[in-house]
Amino acid sequence: MTKAFKKVISMALCLMMLAGVCAVGVVPAVAAGDGYTITSDQTITVESGKPVYFTPEKTGIYSFYSTVSVYDPYVYLYDSAGNYLGYDDDGGDGYNFFVTYGLKAGEKYRYDISLYNGNTNLDVTLVHEHSDSDMDGKCDICSVEFAAATSFDAPKTLDITAGVVTEYRFTAAATGWYMFVYDSGYYSTADVYDSDYNYLGKMYSEVYLIEGRTYRLRLTNDTASQLTDVEPVHRHTDANGDGLCDTDSVAFSSTYALGEKKDVTIPAGGTAELVFTCPADTWYYFDYDSSTNGYDESGVFDANGVFLGYYDDGFSGKAGETYRLRFTTGGATEIYGITLLHDHTDGNGDGICDVCSEEYISTIALGEKKTVRVPAGNERELVFTCEKDGEYEVICESSSGIWGCEIYDSENRYIGSTYDTMNLSAGDVISIRFYAYSSSERAKIYDVTVWHDHTDADSDGICDICSAEISAKIALGEKKTVEIPKDETR
Repeated sequence: MTKAFKKVISMALCLMMLAGVCAVGVVPAVAAGDGYTITSDQTITVESGKPVYFTPEKTGIYSFYSTVSVYDPYVYLYDSAGNYLGYDDDGGDGYNFFVTYGLKAGEKYRYDISLYNGNTNLDVTLVHEHSDSDMDGKCDICSVEFAAATSFDAPKTLDITAGVVTEYRFTAAATGWYMFVYDSGYYSTADVYDSDYNYLGKMYSEVYLIEGRTYRLRLTNDTASQLTDVEPVHRHTDANGDGLCDTDSVAFSSTYALGEKKDVTIPAGGTAELVFTCPADTWYYFDYDSSTNGYDESGVFDANGVFLGYYDDGFSGKAGETYRLRFTTGGATEIYGITLLHDHTDGNGDGICDVCSEEYISTIALGEKKTVRVPAGNERELVFTCEKDGEYEVICESSSGIWGCEIYDSENRYIGSTYDTMNLSAGDVISIRFYAYSSSERAKIYDVTVWHDHTDADSDGICDICSAEISAKIALGEKKTVEIPKDETR
């Protein structure tokens, strides 16, 4: 049985139990010899299919895991009333299970073990995980000192012992989003909990903390002891719009104008943002260059802090509304050169962009050759109106390459690119759009011609579309000179 298939079966069983389809009910009476009893920090040999019972003497966090090399066990955990608490399959070494749960002193818990591959005896172990509910620096269960007795709010070197959970405390100075940056190294766990051991998230991801409350950072390295530098950092916010962070009053926010290129310095582990008010409804996106050619997180947020997309996604901006372009780095200090760009729009059809007032649309006639210059980070557009049915193509040439030329119909649907053949009908209008995608590139220059395939339905030698003479008769043995204009057919 494949591991993926087993996972599907296991998840289905979990859902059925939670829905009451498989009755877990009250724990059935177990006669002597029909189950096993295990104590904390003990390993016993059990027969699969028989329950294992555990009654903790002290409230705390306990882990239960299997050790078998051939068979594939999984486990369900129930409380004394038969309520389903947890499940694991393959969370341990190889195909072994490993389930961790907070258990209460004096309550009897049941572990039900099954195998995917037959029945056999296997070794199972129950161990306690260090926890410190009263924050005296000692484990609630075994009284070993394992947790830092004081909080920290600045970079600190933590001493991690191999195979031992190490816990440190952090008290939030202000309400907001935090993350904990630590140096390189492998950690089996690097998690953040509240004071009651409710899991909040990974240390290296953002977690929302409340001012004055104390939180637990738990780290484990299963293979080696090491010293680890940990630094708590927070997300800058500016609720009152004064350009200063609400948490530490650091200046990090400034206003920004469309098309302006601005250098933004982000300190290691810090955040900076630009505040932008949209002049008109359209699609906006920003381009950047960085001193380190990288970033940890760059995104767009609305005035209420709602995430709209990453820097390369762009966003649909509304006239008069304010948006925040936020940049975060967890490593080295970075300098971003930021340029905000937009899609040109022309609601009234005057050929002038509604956002920036630049002329960016003009018409092109059949056979006419036009040169289009596209400034860096911008776009331009040519409009062609078809007068007669036929096959047409856009011939586009550029010294910097022909990419960046796209063709759309009157419904704004993409229909092709340069040199693609298009079947058009009389009255059809197409939009030929040219792009210079990045503000760091040079402006692009395109030479453009709209051409068509000659047709002669009535065989009069004259093209049905452009009225050019395209064919003539030649007699046997006659010598005739034919002049063929560029890109045409005779």
